[in-house]
Amino acid sequence: MNPTVKIKKLPHSVIEIEGELPFSDLEVHRERALKKLGENLNLAGFRKGHIPEKMALEKIGEVNLLNEMAEMALGNAYPKIIIDKEIDPIAHPQITITKIAMGNPLGFKIKVPVMPNFELPDYKKISEEIASREEKIEVKKEDIDNVINQVLDSKKGEDGKRPELTEELVKTLGDFKDLKDFNQKVGVGVKKEKEFRVKEKVRIQIMEEIISKSKIELPEVIIESELDKMIASFKGDIKRMGLEPDEYLKNNNKTIEDLRKEWRGEAEKKGKSQLILNKIAIEEKLYPKKDDVEKEAEHLMTHHKDADPNRIKVYVEMVLTNEKVMQFLEKGAQETGEKEIENKDKKE
Repeated sequence: MNPTVKIKKLPHSVIEIEGELPFSDLEVHRERALKKLGENLNLAGFRKGHIPEKMALEKIGEVNLLNEMAEMALGNAYPKIIIDKEIDPIAHPQITITKIAMGNPLGFKIKVPVMPNFELPDYKKISEEIASREEKIEVKKEDIDNVINQVLDSKKGEDGKRPELTEELVKTLGDFKDLKDFNQKVGVGVKKEKEFRVKEKVRIQIMEEIISKSKIELPEVIIESELDKMIASFKGDIKRMGLEPDEYLKNNNKTIEDLRKEWRGEAEKKGKSQLILNKIAIEEKLYPKKDDVEKEAEHLMTHHKDADPNRIKVYVEMVLTNEKVMQFLEKGAQETGEKEIENKDKKE
C-alpha cells in the first residue's frame, strides 16, 4: 500500500516528505526484524541466532522490535516515494519518526537535499560583453629582462655572484642557438604566459557574472563536498612540501574548522560554478568523446594506481566537459567580437 505523504519545499534545495505508513507495512517485517535483532543475543544454553522466538522477544523488548520494524518499513517505502513523487536526491535522507505505537500508523518526516532547480541567465550575452572588454597583450623589454634576471639569479655561484649572460651560458639552458635566439624565445614564452593569464581572467569574469545573475539555492551537502575537496587538496600540497598538515596548522594557529569557515564562500562559488557548467553542457549538448575520456582516464591511472577507475573516469568526464563549455563560451564571445569589428569597418 502506498504511504500518504505531503511534499514541502524547504530553503537551500531541501525537500521535506511528511506522511504515515499503515501498521500493516510494519507488521510484514516483524519476523525479519526479530531475526536480525536476535542474531547477536547472548543467552546461556543457546547458540547465537538459535534462541527461541519467545525468549528472544523477552530479551529484545517490544519497543526495540517496533523501532526495527519501523526502520525496515521506511527503508522499503522511501525509494517508492521518491520515484512516485519524482524527487531526485543528491545525498542520503534524514529520517525522523514522529509517531510510533504498536498497532497504529507510523508517522514520519524525511528531509532530503535535491539538485537545485534554477534558470540560467543569458550566458552567451554575458560572455560576449566580457570578451568585448579587450585587454591588449604587450611584451615589454622589462618583461624579458625580469625573466632573464630570474634565470641568472638561479645560476649564482658559491660566492653569490651572478654569471654573465653569454652565448655559452644560454646554450646550457636549453635549445638556444645564440643570445638573439634566447631573447626571442623568452619573449615568446612571456607572451604565451600573458595570453594564458588573460584567458583565465576572462573565464573567471564570465563565471562570476553568470553566478551573480543565477539564483541558486545551494544544498549544504554540495558546499560540504567542495570544502572536503579543498581540505584534501590543501593537505596534499602541504605534504608535497615535506610538512605535516597538523603541524603546519598548529604553527599557524589554525584548525581544519577555521579553514572550512574561511573557505566557505569559495566552496559555494565552486559548487555553483559546477552546477552552471553542467546545465550549459546539457543545454548546448557539449560532451567529450568517449575515446578522449578513456585515454585521459588511462593516463591518470598510471599516476594513481590505487584510485577507483570508475571515479577517475567520472572526474575526467567532468573536467573535459567543463573545458568544452568554457571553450564554447569563449568561442561565442570571440565570434561576436569579430562581427562587431567587421560592422565597425563597414561603417568606416
